[in-house]
Amino acid sequence: MPNQNHSGNSIPEEEREKIERMNRIRQSMANAGDSQNAAGVRKPQTKTAMLDVSVADRPPQEQGSEATRAQKLAQIREALAMVEKPAVQPQPVPAKKGALPPLKKKGSKSAIRQNAAAETVVTTPPPKKSPPPVQQKTKSAAKPAPKQKKAEAPAPQKPASVSEPPKKAAPQQEPAPVQKDAPQQNKPAVQKQPLPPLKKAGTKGKAAENAAAETVVLAVKPESKAPKKKAEVHKTTKPSEPAVKQKPVTEKKPEPVKAPEKKPVPAKPKPAKAASAAVPVGKISAIFVGGLAALVLIVYAVMVFFFNDKFLPNTFINGVAVGNMTQQEATDVLLSKVKTDDLVLVTAQGDQVAVEARKYEAEYSIPAGAMDEAFAENKLLWIKKLFANSEYTMEYDFSYSEEKLREQIVDHDWGSEVSQNAYIQRGADGMYEIVPATTGNQFDKNKLMNFVTEQLKVGRFMVNMEESGCYEAFAAEVQAEDLQEKLEICNKFAQCTITYDFYDRTEVLEGATIAEWVILDENSNISFNRAELEKFVAAMADKYDTYGRDRTFRSTLDGTITVPWTSTSMYGWQIDQEETVEELYALLEACESATVEPSYTGWGYGYTRAENDIGGTYVEVDISAQHVWFYKGGVLQMDSDCVTGTETDPNRRTPRGIFEIWSHEEDRVLGQMDDEGYETPVNYWMPINYIGVGLHDLGRGAYGGSIYMYNGSHGCINLPLSFARDLFYATENGIPVVIHE
Repeated sequence: MPNQNHSGNSIPEEEREKIERMNRIRQSMANAGDSQNAAGVRKPQTKTAMLDVSVADRPPQEQGSEATRAQKLAQIREALAMVEKPAVQPQPVPAKKGALPPLKKKGSKSAIRQNAAAETVVTTPPPKKSPPPVQQKTKSAAKPAPKQKKAEAPAPQKPASVSEPPKKAAPQQEPAPVQKDAPQQNKPAVQKQPLPPLKKAGTKGKAAENAAAETVVLAVKPESKAPKKKAEVHKTTKPSEPAVKQKPVTEKKPEPVKAPEKKPVPAKPKPAKAASAAVPVGKISAIFVGGLAALVLIVYAVMVFFFNDKFLPNTFINGVAVGNMTQQEATDVLLSKVKTDDLVLVTAQGDQVAVEARKYEAEYSIPAGAMDEAFAENKLLWIKKLFANSEYTMEYDFSYSEEKLREQIVDHDWGSEVSQNAYIQRGADGMYEIVPATTGNQFDKNKLMNFVTEQLKVGRFMVNMEESGCYEAFAAEVQAEDLQEKLEICNKFAQCTITYDFYDRTEVLEGATIAEWVILDENSNISFNRAELEKFVAAMADKYDTYGRDRTFRSTLDGTITVPWTSTSMYGWQIDQEETVEELYALLEACESATVEPSYTGWGYGYTRAENDIGGTYVEVDISAQHVWFYKGGVLQMDSDCVTGTETDPNRRTPRGIFEIWSHEEDRVLGQMDDEGYETPVNYWMPINYIGVGLHDLGRGAYGGSIYMYNGSHGCINLPLSFARDLFYATENGIPVVIHE
């Protein structure tokens, strides 16, 4: 309900804005007064409120009627009532005609009494949802008016003229109390009687007169539920007087007052709402413990739900932490720890052969259900797992293409080196030492494949091929450890060597070989393996014997030719192996070094033991040329034509081959008439084989040419007498005779 004056007229909006504008002007003037006080002007120590512009201070054209004046005074009283404290009353301020007295300093009793006598304000706080009726409160220095049972509207009074002198206060009419459940439209309007002009602070008589001259009853009706804007309290000063600095007034909201049921009483401030009743300490503890338990249960249930699809904390599989992981996450982590690297095969020689994983399609996987035991841990015990570890192990599934792997192994060029046995050799210091065996490049590929498969299953990609045993079938038969005992014997016979002399060659029997023939019995007695000695002698005979073998010969007319060994050949060297073994055994028992020749058979001798056992001294017979040469020391000594056996008669042909002069005989008769049908005396006989063929003289009319083809000898070589005699005396037994085409 809008504010009204005694005549019931509303304050126009234009007038309200003017009042606010004037208040701002007054405030600026008050601030200017504060600045003067700061500069040295004494400030009045009175507490006052900023009032509206009084009628006396306004220009004549703005003074208006008495109704307008009363309406504006009601606004001023309303603002004062909103900022007024119960313990502090505003002091009267000296004012001109039509203005309110200034407020005095808090604590001035006389001023409080004067202000209390000058004004009585009844306020009603803004209602909330269903505000109760508000009792009118009357402030006055006089006794409170008798209370009425019913609220009656005050009779309108004639407003006093602004120019009228102040009058004594008329008997104050007490506003009717507000009844319970009374409608708001029946609330009384603002009643106001004219006030005397305000005087300066300090004029006691006039202030008391002004306080008693007017009683204002102001009823405020809230227009809405929204909180009202705080009213501003202004101070009113005359232009000629120094501004009085306003002391801040603490605003206090009026408490709602509940009206009594029987008798209307002045509204009293409603006491502050009492605090909640004190709760016993035990009950608080119980509530706290219960709340904490509920929180723990909630957290526990949430964590049980969280681990529903995860491994519990501190869970390890194959040493890998999988706690707080899903099975898929754990699978990814575990597989990343067993990454399929390239397969590396280390050979017996120390070489590394790499086989790329992609080339044999190698990969790891986790078997189905391998992690079930770890995942099946009781989820309700997740708290316990925060302080304890669980260790699990599992085997991986390894897959690869065996065909691809085999292709990589088979197709690789491993080499062709053959394993070598360990052996004993003589060092620079004369002592013997063992040279270790060497392993070749051949190996069992199937055995290697099986071993590689097992290694890949446990995650080993560096494979030592020797550990697989794939070299065993191709390994050396004699290893270093097999020669340790023989090494000791060799060192015992280190200074004992047997040397066999073959004129321009030697065969040395070393202590290492001797050590292989030594036999130690339980009493450490030494004997020699006879079979090994026989093998040694046989090998030596095979290497050095010339008897029974074809020869390479440099002929006089045809150059280098091959002279075949025939059944009637007799020249060459042949070792008597049995006799030589016995001699060697005796030498070993003596453990002494020696240089010897082997024993030869009775017919197995030559003229020289050089590698070319024909040497430079020999007799050459060329059947085709029908000619004979004698060389001594590589120098031709003599030569002559000859006649050999009848070529057309196989029984009379001269044999080809290598022979030697067995003997030298003079005046010998060759042949027997009874057996052979002839007998021939000769002067010089030099047989060359065991069937009666030899060199001898025979008187003929001619030699050489083609006589041998149709009129040759019975097989001997016929020589002129003079040449036969010279050859007989120039040669000796054992000289080789070479007969060739």
